[in-house]
Amino acid sequence: MIRLGVQWVTAITAVMSLGFPMIVHSQIPMPDPSEMSGLPLPSSDLPNASVSVRLIRSQLSNNITDHPVELHSDEVVFTVSTDEFGRALFEDLEAGSSVSVSAQVGDEMLVSRSFAVPALGGVRVMLVAEPSMPPVATTVPGNPGLISLGGDTRWVVEMADEAVEVYYLLEAVNTADAPVVPTVPVVFDLPFGAQGAVLLEGTTSQAQLDGGRVSVVGSFQPGRTLVNVAYVLPYTGSDLVIEQTMPVAIDQIAIVAEKHGDMQMSSPQITQSREMNARAGTFMVGGGPRLAANETFSISLFGLPHHSVIPLRVALMLVGLFVVWCLWQSTRPMGAKNDPPLRQKLEARRDRLYDDLVRVETTHRIGTLADGPYTLQRKTIFGQLARLYQRLETNALEMPSGRAGLPG
Repeated sequence: MIRLGVQWVTAITAVMSLGFPMIVHSQIPMPDPSEMSGLPLPSSDLPNASVSVRLIRSQLSNNITDHPVELHSDEVVFTVSTDEFGRALFEDLEAGSSVSVSAQVGDEMLVSRSFAVPALGGVRVMLVAEPSMPPVATTVPGNPGLISLGGDTRWVVEMADEAVEVYYLLEAVNTADAPVVPTVPVVFDLPFGAQGAVLLEGTTSQAQLDGGRVSVVGSFQPGRTLVNVAYVLPYTGSDLVIEQTMPVAIDQIAIVAEKHGDMQMSSPQITQSREMNARAGTFMVGGGPRLAANETFSISLFGLPHHSVIPLRVALMLVGLFVVWCLWQSTRPMGAKNDPPLRQKLEARRDRLYDDLVRVETTHRIGTLADGPYTLQRKTIFGQLARLYQRLETNALEMPSGRAGLPG
């Protein structure tokens, strides 16, 4: 069920990094520039039919200057060197032609996607080289120390059907010059109710996932170590709270949540927020300052799209009433109402008993039946009629009564 929601987050933050005004202090952190490497972005502020290439090493502040950049158009190759800002500008290109740009930085070949040259405006492309760091010997033991989740750490919330897909894009940072073994184990449990948890592509091989528990074992090398986790969190109703406690400090809080309808987002850790419209939809973006280790990070979402539970509750109540009625019916004694042949037989028996009763009463009145035999026969007939009525009418408490039990 989990989709690759990192792609649209990358697109949003790419636009933000190339021109969206940001607050310098406690600003919302940007993603790793390498995620944007080679991605062509249209730009209306460039000359018509032009391509601007920015060449950097690892970070936006590390421009690679006076370095050749090539633009490939069919079999023609144009070469321009980067200026003091790390940019190479190719102008007066053929509109509509398919081109790509590349640069050789050390042993690394950086190549962009192919794209069409626009007739109006131009295209910006960023090429990002890996940082030049000396290899760390694997035999060097790690020293005890602390790590934190760096400025590129962010939480992403994407909407699904009656659930949210939550992405943790965590960047563990070791600022030391040697490997560090954390003094506190890097282990945390996902929120209650999380389902289908997975480790995403790019996650360090040191990360392990056991059900809803994430752990990172071993030492952390100098620089950054990525731990990308995703899970699905179902919800009912219009509100949802996501809480997460991390064993290490978070340098800056950054949240990106997909917005549907009148949804709102809040968090005690957010000090600034805004909404952004992108091609993929509308997104709520929030940021905040450092969060200490073992403090709970909370995201509250309001106005979530959901189906009403009232019809389900009514249906369950009706089913329950039907079951109770069936059980009550099953405990009632079976009468002759449900067996027409038996009822006809019993009614015929009743009529014969009434005839016998009339005969006994008549013979007693004319004096041919003595009081003793009359009383005995009458009692016997009434007993048989009582039992017969109980079988004919299960709800009858007693047979019709009168002087002789006779109509009239």
